[in-house]
Amino acid sequence: MTDYSGLKVLVADDDSLFLDFVKMVLSDLGIRDVVSVGDGTDAARNIIETEQDFDLVICDYKMPGFSGMDVFRLIRKADIPVKFVMITARDRNEDAETISGGGCENFIAKPIEPKTLRDTLEAILREN
Repeated sequence: MTDYSGLKVLVADDDSLFLDFVKMVLSDLGIRDVVSVGDGTDAARNIIETEQDFDLVICDYKMPGFSGMDVFRLIRKADIPVKFVMITARDRNEDAETISGGGCENFIAKPIEPKTLRDTLEAILREN
């Protein structure tokens, strides 16, 4: 198993139960440095304004404040080299088209099984 213990991850979702679920999966991967926020505005602030070096951002598509796409676009506009995963509440074609059409190739539809999330995150983290 790859050592992910040195990674720093930001998780943004307005559902506190889902935040806990993602943190549990990240913990199973050995990732302990996790910042969680409940809206897109706080996500953008943590990434851009504080200049923290995150290795991965996991962000809900629809949240109060900035949407997940807003956060993704701000990160790319600021040229911050971070891996990004969008979470959408449902597997709707229009959401998938908007997300991938906006340049975010990594997205997962809820509901998500722990193994699916873990496997997806491991695949994304292994990408160069």
